[in-house]
Amino acid sequence: MKPKLWNVLPVIVGLSLVALALFAFAATPAQATGQDTCPDGNGWTKINSGDLSQYPVEGADEYCFKAGNWVIDYIPEGGFGQEGSCNDGPQYCELSHWAYHMPEATATPVPPTDTPVPPTETPTEPPPTETPPGPTETPTEGPSPTPTDTPEEPEPTPTKTPKEPPEIPPSGGGWGFFIAALGLPAVGGAIAWAIRRRKVQ
Repeated sequence: MKPKLWNVLPVIVGLSLVALALFAFAATPAQATGQDTCPDGNGWTKINSGDLSQYPVEGADEYCFKAGNWVIDYIPEGGFGQEGSCNDGPQYCELSHWAYHMPEATATPVPPTDTPVPPTETPTEPPPTETPPGPTETPTEGPSPTPTDTPEEPEPTPTKTPKEPPEIPPSGGGWGFFIAALGLPAVGGAIAWAIRRRKVQ
């Protein structure tokens, strides 16, 4: 017995609706996640306008866009406000506001740039050669040097200056001197004659 068409029709309609729902879900871009607006704070900065002149923001790692009832994290191809029904997709809605998220600043470890320097080999100096100690010479003590007496210079003997005999003043006037001058040759002649005579005898 073949089933009647009106008995199968509800099943076909139900399957068609489920297929359409699955297709619509698959074809719809990322839709609202239960939030009405884009977040603000905790690393998010909210721009309360549809002005995208600041997009993209340098350093931002995440975005949020609110258009109609759609809250998405991307800009649709062709932008917002395209001709069509806003219920069909966010690209057909005007952008209400958007936000961007900045990651927390983390210190980036800087790899060490020091190039390892190979250890410099210090040349090892040979140990010093020890010279065997020779016999210790004991200094012989000789007689102490006698200090040499410096000869004293003799004192100069005072030279006696001969005194000139005092002048005998002439006495007796001029006649006494004349008599003495004549008498002395006479006495000398007498003495000489007497001596000569004794030799003749």
